[in-house]
Formats: sequence, structure tokens, C-alpha cells
Amino acid sequence: MTIFVLVHGGGSGPWTWRHLVERLSAEGHKTICPDLGNDENASLADYRESVISALPEDASDVVVVGHSGIGSCVAVMVASEITVRRFILLAGTVPYPGVPLSDAMKQQLNYSQLLASSVIGEDGNMSFSLESRRYFFSFDVQESVFKEQSELARAQPIKVQDDVVPLENFPSVPFTAILGRHDRAVNFEAVSSRVTNRGGEVIAMECGHAPHLSHASSLARTLISITS
Repeated sequence: MTIFVLVHGGGSGPWTWRHLVERLSAEGHKTICPDLGNDENASLADYRESVISALPEDASDVVVVGHSGIGSCVAVMVASEITVRRFILLAGTVPYPGVPLSDAMKQQLNYSQLLASSVIGEDGNMSFSLESRRYFFSFDVQESVFKEQSELARAQPIKVQDDVVPLENFPSVPFTAILGRHDRAVNFEAVSSRVTNRGGEVIAMECGHAPHLSHASSLARTLISITS
């Protein structure tokens, strides 16, 4: 039985995986959905530890799935720290060891457009209007699901983006990137090139930035196929 560790992206939380968890559980797989929180002083290393500490000591056959820029970076970091069978970057970016996470974001996301559409609060946290969130992240998500996620959304501390990724080397673990061809936040070609150069596999889905919300059944089948 595979344990899927589902790491959410910035501005979100464990609740975002509900629809995917239902489908994976129906196929007999276990899921763990750690909470990275939104502490403005938390570091990437803190995020990594919050994921590792959520795992049972005897956990085996672990597959880590990280969503978006934050979640995908944490997935890579976890895979370099503990034994996992595979890690999967879902609509995410590939971090560069030893340099700020923002470097990967600037090169692999539509970063300038995202930044221009965001609001940075006095506390240094980043948030998006409903219109921007809909356009960049959820244009193909059912309205009721979008409303649910919007009500639960929280601001993302932007400070962590400037953290140096605490990796000496990229982990020598099989990995896959699942990317949406119509993702308005991620630069499909830039991430695909980076994944290929690192020896990873790219799987394209006809979706936007949140296939776990817009195409949960198809995503579950893809994850199971990759890890079977």
C-alpha cells in the first residue's frame, strides 16, 4: 500500500487535497496531508520538518507529492532527507540547491504577472483577489469547489521565497512532474526543460494549476499509474 504524502502549496492548506484523498482512499491507498502553516517566520527547513514529523516512524513505500512552487520545493527537500520511492511535482517548479527559492520561481513561473496581481500586506504576506485567484490558479475549477477553497485560503508568507534552498545536491530519487498544459501560473516549457535536464519524467494534463481540484479523478489515476 502506497502512502501518498500530499504537500500543499502557498496560500493553501491540507483541506485542498480532500477530493484527491477521497479517490486515492477508494483505491486502498493511504494519504497524509501535513500543514505547512502560514507563520511568517517559518523557513523552508521548518516546512520540511513539518512534513517529516507528520510521517509514522515505520512509514514505508512513501511517495511525496508537492503542489506549486512551495510544495514542490518541500517535496524535493523531503526526498533528500528520508527514504521515499518517488517524488512528484504537481504544477510546481524545480528548485536549485543552495540558491534562493525565488530564483526557480522567477525562471519557471509567470512570476512578474503573478507578483503584479498580488497584494503584499503590511505583515509581508502575499494574497490574491478572488479575480486573480480565479484567473491564475482556478479558472477550470468548478464554482462550488472554488468558493470552498477561497473561503479557506490564507495569505502566503513571501519571506520564505527568499530562503536559500537547504540542499547540497538534488536527490537521486526517481521523480515526475505533472504539469497542466493550460496552467497560467507555471511556465510549462521552462519547468519541462528543467525536469528533463534533471532526468525526471514529464506528464502533461489538459488542465490548469490545480488538477487536484479540477480533475481529481484523472489525477488519482495518474498518480496510481506512476507508482504502480
